[in-house]
Amino acid sequence: MHTLQALSREDLTVDEAMEVDLLDSEGRIIIEAGSVLDELTISVLPQTVYMGEPNAPCVSASDVVEGLFLRMGKSKATGNQRKSERNDWAVNLSVTIEQRNEHVVTRRTVKVVTQDISRGGFSFLYSQYLPEGALIMATFDMLPGTPVIQGVVRSCQFLEGMKHRVGVAFESVRRGNS
Repeated sequence: MHTLQALSREDLTVDEAMEVDLLDSEGRIIIEAGSVLDELTISVLPQTVYMGEPNAPCVSASDVVEGLFLRMGKSKATGNQRKSERNDWAVNLSVTIEQRNEHVVTRRTVKVVTQDISRGGFSFLYSQYLPEGALIMATFDMLPGTPVIQGVVRSCQFLEGMKHRVGVAFESVRRGNS
């Protein structure tokens, strides 16, 4: 059993590179050493995080999606021919959308339902246009550890009325809580 040193979110510094891995209460890596923390990242971390020797490797976005596949009774992805095959699955999740310009950073959290999901990303319907490069933090509440996947908007296609299909590419994953 490894000894973990507890830290609160308030102990973490915005825009400063982590010198050590941050771990969840089970010793799994949730933020790797060298990562630079921003306000959004800190805000989605559990209230208490830990430093110490990891018990498990860092989880990847692919691991989270594989967990979804297993949870939904799918052993193999099916879909069209792409880098990562799309699966037409409706998964409820919360997304925090961060948009930046030279003067302001805006963040809003909304509940959405995925239109499709793959090992490389997912899409969802949204009532507004989102520009490419907008940061997305997707929280998968139905999975153990409540993984939070950081992604980037890669496409936003107007459908009709106020509907847009937003395509998100996964970048990294963090555990929300244990």
